Amino acid sequence: MFSSWVPLFVASIVICCIFSIAAVIFFILWILSLLRGGLQRSCPECAAMVPSSARFCTHCGKAIPAGTTQRRGSKTLLVLLITCVLITGASVAGIVVSAVSGDIGDSGYEAYSMNFDDNSTNSGWNITFDQVRGCWRKKNISIQNGTPKQLHVQSHEKSGGSMILDVEQGNIKKEINLSSTDKDSTMDLSGFKNGKVSITVEIKDATDGGINMWWG
Repeated sequence: MFSSWVPLFVASIVICCIFSIAAVIFFILWILSLLRGGLQRSCPECAAMVPSSARFCTHCGKAIPAGTTQRRGSKTLLVLLITCVLITGASVAGIVVSAVSGDIGDSGYEAYSMNFDDNSTNSGWNITFDQVRGCWRKKNISIQNGTPKQLHVQSHEKSGGSMILDVEQGNIKKEINLSSTDKDSTMDLSGFKNGKVSITVEIKDATDGGINMWWG
């Protein structure tokens, strides 16, 4: 059921790899520009960088006193290097946060939606939308001492799109097809063990719909 978000995840990995490689390339080019630029120093009159051996500024003609020299590389390459590093870092952080949130909290993906509203509490979850091309939402609940015992679901949708609800805990999986125009369903949760249980809703090509669920 996760086929709708796998391409996005793969694309994120590809983007991260591309900018990582670009960062390495720009770093090498920047180092080479430092070596090629040689030792330089700044003109006290116009602040232009001139070779360390120069006695007069090649820009303004003023005499250059002896001073501290420095290596000067390409500013453009340095900016590109920093940009690639920042984008790579942001991509890695996003992947890590998505992976963690998908394991211990709520998460989701939307290909396209209009007026999508997702509200959840400790005892219920309500989703409403005007139009959804493709999305999934995930919420984790906890079962302790056999409670909650049941999952109640009310759903409606006008265009005949697909709405699937999956409840999963390890190898234990149950599914409710909510694609009917109006549907009330109840799922028995007694087969699940104490601990975290994942509830995932996948919606495709649906219009003017909603899913209201509660457990107890």
